[in-house]
Amino acid sequence: MFSKAKKVKRLSQPRAHHYVFAHHVVRQVCAGDSLQFFSLVASAEQRRFLEWMWKEAERHAKEAPQGATVDDVKVAPCRIKGRPSVVVTMPTTVAMAEAHMVAAVLMDEPTESAPNPPIRYFTLEDGENMDGSARTVFCEWTEEKHANYGDGPQASAPAFIEAIERHLR
Repeated sequence: MFSKAKKVKRLSQPRAHHYVFAHHVVRQVCAGDSLQFFSLVASAEQRRFLEWMWKEAERHAKEAPQGATVDDVKVAPCRIKGRPSVVVTMPTTVAMAEAHMVAAVLMDEPTESAPNPPIRYFTLEDGENMDGSARTVFCEWTEEKHANYGDGPQASAPAFIEAIERHLR
């Protein structure tokens, strides 16, 4: 009648593939051609596009995915503060710095002089408090750095979107 949640063994380091996919591959593909990224994740080609990025992460990480498959990745096109956005829910985290979710927010309309509109790229990461209890960490990647904004919301898409909306004010 009652099901017990499966206890996941915590790792001392993030899995390379999981980290590279969320923190680098998706971000770089999106920033490299934001309109193509948004078009593909909202199209019938979404699954093939995700599979390609998943394989790119494996190639860059030089490690096969551990305990996850591309089928564990969920993509939800949406609007955040009225802007086209995509929230990617990642496979279950098992170490600090692995992302529960990432989000790309398209910041401008394309123009003739700027055909690749800029994005903002947010992560909701697995973290731990000093006492070892679980927490999330709300972060953003820019071209220059990885910014840590501190405690994040619960690991749900609505809570993540709300945190991004507050941050974009």
